[in-house]
Amino acid sequence: LPDGNTFKIHSQEAFEKRLLREYFPRQTQIKSFMRQLQYYDFENFGEGIFRHRCFVRGQRNLCGQIIHQLPTKNQKKSGKSTRPLKTRGRKK
Repeated sequence: LPDGNTFKIHSQEAFEKRLLREYFPRQTQIKSFMRQLQYYDFENFGEGIFRHRCFVRGQRNLCGQIIHQLPTKNQKKSGKSTRPLKTRGRKK
C-alpha cells in the first residue's frame, strides 16, 4: 500500500498459486501463511491487509527484528493470539 507500512493480498487465489509455491514452498494454503504472519506478530486488518512495525518499505535493516513467536499452551487451547508469547530465534 502507498504508506509503505502495510501490504495487501489482493487475490488470495493468485497469491496461493503463484507466490506461496515459489517463495514459501512449505506453506500450501493461504490460511497457513496468514497464521504464520500472526506468529511473526503481523497485525491483520482484514480484507488481506497486514502490518508489522518492522516491515517497512526501503528499510530492510528492520526485518531482523521480526521474530517468530510460539503461542503458549493456554493460547493453543483457546485459539487466541494475545501476548505475551514465547519467542523462538533471535532475541531482541
